[in-house]
Amino acid sequence: MKLSKAMQGRKQPKKTRAKISATLKGHPVSGETREKIRRTLSRTAPRGEAHPSYRHGAYATPTKPVETLEDVIADLGAKQAKISRRLEEELESDRPLSPTGLALLTLHSQNAGKLGQLMNYKLKQGNKGREDELQQAINQALDELSEELGMEL
Repeated sequence: MKLSKAMQGRKQPKKTRAKISATLKGHPVSGETREKIRRTLSRTAPRGEAHPSYRHGAYATPTKPVETLEDVIADLGAKQAKISRRLEEELESDRPLSPTGLALLTLHSQNAGKLGQLMNYKLKQGNKGREDELQQAINQALDELSEELGMEL
């Protein structure tokens, strides 16, 4: 009891925590302990709008770290494929469209729209240098013609 009180609030060194973790791996946790953990986490973990990954009524986290536009497009593409599979399963069933199916349909169209916007933006960014080169070439040709013909074009 004295040791427990003395250690309360202190953080164990990383090495000690690693040893304890390795020792406990593979051991079943009792239902009582699980309930205690759940109660503790439910008080401390942010839920709903307080959670950093909560967007528009759902938890949305990338499947891997996002650093570039290509990463965002790849992540959205992977999610679009998952949504498509789930939606196909829902639509192939003989049941009427459920609220889940309707939500999937809405999410599918929104995700497809955003994916299209990002891909279009990427295409425009890639062509920006080419457009500038083309514009310079046209201007140069017009200047040369203007000099040859002796008139403003």
